[in-house]
Amino acid sequence: MRMLFLPLLVAAGGIVAPAQAETAREALLAVGQISQITAAMPGDVMIVHRNGHREVAQDFDYLADGDQLVLRGSSAIVALLVKGLPQPVVVEASRQRVFRVSANRQSSIGERVSAMLARFDYLFSDSASQPMHRTAARGPGDGNETGKLEPIRSVISGTQLLPPGDVWVSPTWSGRVASLRVEGHDGVRVAIVSAAGKSSVAVSIEAEMSHGTLVAESLDDGSALHWPFRRAEELPRDPDLRDAPATIAALWFATEGPPEWRLYGLSQLRALSVTDFAARRLWEAELAGLLQPQQPSE
Repeated sequence: MRMLFLPLLVAAGGIVAPAQAETAREALLAVGQISQITAAMPGDVMIVHRNGHREVAQDFDYLADGDQLVLRGSSAIVALLVKGLPQPVVVEASRQRVFRVSANRQSSIGERVSAMLARFDYLFSDSASQPMHRTAARGPGDGNETGKLEPIRSVISGTQLLPPGDVWVSPTWSGRVASLRVEGHDGVRVAIVSAAGKSSVAVSIEAEMSHGTLVAESLDDGSALHWPFRRAEELPRDPDLRDAPATIAALWFATEGPPEWRLYGLSQLRALSVTDFAARRLWEAELAGLLQPQQPSE
């Protein structure tokens, strides 16, 4: 029997590549997924969503916490996976007519994820199917149209914390940046990456580098943004999001978590954007200057 459970794969750092924006959102909210349906007629298995909407169930449909499967006839069988349960669940119409999907956990992750994504609903609408417009200077009025030079700015400020080990970081900015370099604690340049015409570049921080500074230098006037960084022993965690998919965890770090972890959150979004549709939409929003922190950095 073929079994797929995309949200679990995301949480484990795997791949989600849905074809539709709404599917990406459903995958982030899902706590279960149908693996296979055996039924005499297509309408023998229905999904009753927690909002009351009814639809005919199909293989690989996502199921949210509180959804119900309603089986008709006597031969319908549904195999599904539910997050938190170690084994697949098999529901047989001959024994059980209604099955309620319930995640085996204590946190309110479904409601919390819904609330977080509600702030960025426009990213998952039909009109958001094309990549967002991006320029080296993000947002309206990039300064280049009028010839006026704008200073480089960033939503990242203050000393940033990074977890132990090798880490790829991807700071973002508005304005024209010539290069991003990594300096050791003694000010010696360790690495430099060209950033001309870009709103972000990725650079590696090796495990043995306990602290240092990232420097983004202006292409126009020689000014620079400085982001000191140091290592932390462990990542902070929001109790309500301890079982969250990787994209939601990265979004929390980037927009709602402690400001000293903002660089880490944005860097995680960039890494996930390679294979995760939802992360790609969020990363594009950040490059366009639309993914603003819930509270300003201090």
